[in-house]
Amino acid sequence: MTAIFAAALQAAGGVRTRGVQSLQMLMLCLLPLLWLQPADSNTAPDAKAWSQTGPRLQLSHSDLRNSSAVFWKGGISSGYQALLLDEDQGWLLVGGKDHIYLLRPDSVDLPTRAVYWPAAREHVEHCRLAGKSVETECANFVRLLQPFNKTHVYACGTGAFHPQCTYLHLGHSTEGPLFVLSPHSGVRQRKMSLQSQRALHC
Repeated sequence: MTAIFAAALQAAGGVRTRGVQSLQMLMLCLLPLLWLQPADSNTAPDAKAWSQTGPRLQLSHSDLRNSSAVFWKGGISSGYQALLLDEDQGWLLVGGKDHIYLLRPDSVDLPTRAVYWPAAREHVEHCRLAGKSVETECANFVRLLQPFNKTHVYACGTGAFHPQCTYLHLGHSTEGPLFVLSPHSGVRQRKMSLQSQRALHC
């Protein structure tokens, strides 16, 4: 087999540089080692490579068609740019227009929860007076969802051209799971990180 491989390389001919010849020699030397390696090595029975036995999530076409209505109702076809997945807790956050949605990624039958987070009325009005579109520009489009700790997510939105940030509380209480915007001070809102500001202007 090695002789056949060498003959094929020789037949390819052409101008060869020193680097290509060295690589060919290395391949010729290492090729027999592959035949010496057993297909199933029993040297370490405990050390098996990770393999996934099946799909993590399987959806049919009808499942996808039925689930998309949650996001696209009302004729809205854009604005969903920020996504944050937490596989340990089993949730997916989606930042949209004036809302943050909480989804279960393992279930298409969504009991979807949403937090309404609009831009201030005066900012929307100034935006409208500046000639911008009320539907596509003068709203709070959520652009950043960043984990802060185990129970809070830092969220920032465009705020109708007046960027705003807050914390979203995701945790558990005696009544059930929490999904609320945390109250914050104006000082914290003014101290947006550079990363947040860049994300809002993209």
